[in-house]
This record gives sequence, C-alpha cells and structure tokens, in this order.
Amino acid sequence: MVVWLSFPQVAQAQRPEKKDYIVVADTALSQGKVLGIPSEDNTVVYFSRSRRNAAKAYTVAEVSEFRVSERLFFAKKIPVGGSSVTVFLEKLTQEVPQAKLWKLNGKPSVFYLETADGMEALGEDYRKVLGEALGNDDLLPLLAITDLSELSLNYLSKTAKSITKPRTFTRRLTLSPWVGYASQTVGFTIPETILEGEIAGVSPAFGIHGELFLTFKRNLSIGAGLAWSQFDSQNFFS
Repeated sequence: MVVWLSFPQVAQAQRPEKKDYIVVADTALSQGKVLGIPSEDNTVVYFSRSRRNAAKAYTVAEVSEFRVSERLFFAKKIPVGGSSVTVFLEKLTQEVPQAKLWKLNGKPSVFYLETADGMEALGEDYRKVLGEALGNDDLLPLLAITDLSELSLNYLSKTAKSITKPRTFTRRLTLSPWVGYASQTVGFTIPETILEGEIAGVSPAFGIHGELFLTFKRNLSIGAGLAWSQFDSQNFFS
C-alpha cells in the first residue's frame, strides 16, 4: 500500500522595507512616495499618496520631517540676516550628540552646526568652530584635512568618538623629491658588420614624485613623477 501525503505550503516573498515617509501635522504617512528633495529654497516637498493621485506640495510649516531613500530631512530654523527662517535641513551622521551637523541643499550647499548655543553656518573658520564644539584636541590632525563637504563632515562625525589619542593623516597631495644613482645599459650594432655590443654605466639621477589622493579616506590615489639622469657614451664611440 502506498500512501501519498501532501502538505501545502505558502511561499512568502520578502518585501523590502519601505523607508520613505512624511510627517504632516504630527501624523506619519508612509503609504506613498516622496518626490525628490526639497525645492523652492528648501521650503516645499512633494508627496504622492499613490500612483493615481497627483503629487501634493507641502510646506515647511506643515511638515516636521520626512525621509526619501536614505536621506532624512527636518524642519529647522536657521539664522538669516539677523532673524531666523524655517527650512528643510538634511541630517548628516549624528555620532557626536553635542555637535550635530546639517546640510542646506543648494548650489553650493551650506553646512550648519547645531549645539546647545543654537544653529551656526560653517564658514571659512569652520575648522576652529568644529574644534571648539567637539572639545577634543586629538581631533586637530583630522580637522586639518576636513573639507566643507558631506563626505568629509560625515567621516569626521563618525570618527570623532573613536579617536582617543593623536593620529596622523596623509595630506591630499604629497610631493617627494629624491636623488640617487641610475644604472643604464646601451646596446648597439657596429655599422657594416653583424657584431653587437653594449656599454653600461652609472650616473647621478634626480627626480620628484607626486601622489594625489582622490578620496577623503585616502584609499585611492594616482601618482606621477619626473626624473633626470645623464649617460655619456660619446667617448666610447669616438
């Protein structure tokens, strides 16, 4: 006797977690799509509840925060000309609670530092301002190579907590002169014969090598150099 047993199973496909959301009047809306980053001087965001519905514009007065893809935006007040205005600021990595970094998207983008004293735009003296806010002298070598860019500031924020003693960092562009001796060999054929010969000699050599790091983490670079040496075989041929 043969018995067939059948156990039906329902295959469950794993759906990617939906990450986009928008908070309107303290209500989080996740069923829909955020259409891009803020527009109109970072004061308006567009949100569509479904493909059938047209996108609706929400102002910074209506929305407290939203996320599009991996990017988080919050309604924040920034100082402008002696007063303050509310705009959408993009949140950068927040590993240091006492010094939060924000980005105002634009051409060019403007970066802000938020501390207990309020919000401050980072300008030419941003290294000094960041150093005072972070309060760690061991970060000075890292601050020396920090740029006003999202990648660089994110790396600073992530690394600030882990640095407990001074570290050194390679400059973005390094030039290394060198001097030495070069050994050269010249091959030749004696005219109107089948005889071949060669001469060798050593002469002084000078040069300079440059290396440019293309990434802030110093993990990709290109190098080039110039070299000069002299090998005189005229006396031999004479």
